[in-house]
Amino acid sequence: MGFARLAPICRAVAFGLLIAATGCARPDTPRPDGRVIPISASESRFDFPVSTLTAAGRFNLYVSDNGEYLEETAQWTGQSFSEGEAGLLLSEAKAGPPLADPKDPAASFKLWPLLRGKTPALGALRETQNTLGKVDWQRAAIGTAACVLFVQRWAGDASITDGSRYATLSGYYCNPPGETLSAEAAEGVVKALGLRNGAKRQ
Repeated sequence: MGFARLAPICRAVAFGLLIAATGCARPDTPRPDGRVIPISASESRFDFPVSTLTAAGRFNLYVSDNGEYLEETAQWTGQSFSEGEAGLLLSEAKAGPPLADPKDPAASFKLWPLLRGKTPALGALRETQNTLGKVDWQRAAIGTAACVLFVQRWAGDASITDGSRYATLSGYYCNPPGETLSAEAAEGVVKALGLRNGAKRQ
């Protein structure tokens, strides 16, 4: 399947479901007992300046009761034909791998309820650098959407987390309908990924 003339996921058929389905607001990861707190865009650590993400995002912070795990999520579901869609998941753990730790971009696909029922046609696995370090990514034709999937991780990097946590950042971005997603454009999206300075969770 090519990448030309592809539209965002579920746009025509399930637009109402994107707004109503609570499962679409965050990735589906098994979690120990804890609390999920809605946070504002200004409270979020994510810095993802992609021009097509003009709809308001939804942001949540999960903290396990034992303090071992943190997860921060963001999701943008386009509400017009000029808007893209995206989801970000930053998963951290004090010891060992985080709760969400996909080994590659293709594995991250399964974390998101909006994507899981689809069968992706994956492009070549690629690697680039952004402000956070090395990131692996793949273009993907998902249903009728032209997307990019990405994963990057750190182990106790004080410049990313508090210096004692393991962290994995994964997610996806899908172009507005009718727009192709070239390799150069997909890499540009991946390079836009960042975390705000001074916004580490303790």
